[in-house]
Amino acid sequence: MVPTYGSTENPLNAPELSALRALRRALSRGGLPPVSRRRPRDEARIAAFFTVQQLLHILEAFRMACARGEAVRLVVSETGMSPTRVLMTIAIVAKGQGEHDRA
Repeated sequence: MVPTYGSTENPLNAPELSALRALRRALSRGGLPPVSRRRPRDEARIAAFFTVQQLLHILEAFRMACARGEAVRLVVSETGMSPTRVLMTIAIVAKGQGEHDRA
């Protein structure tokens, strides 16, 4: 029998994810000063803001796919890391697809 997928509960309805949204709002305070006037703490805040912003963007797309009843999952793969850089991919894929699909 093939499983049927319907609307599911909101996968973003968790206190931790609400905290991420609050953190994004807090990190946005201060805006984008001109590069010539940025201090190290501005650089850190801006980098953190854009990282959280993009994470929330993909999580919202995941939530919408779940709400449409699509059988999807998030696949996270780290493609490189050094003391000064991290490269990763977070993708929404159909369940049963993706080289990292183990569930």
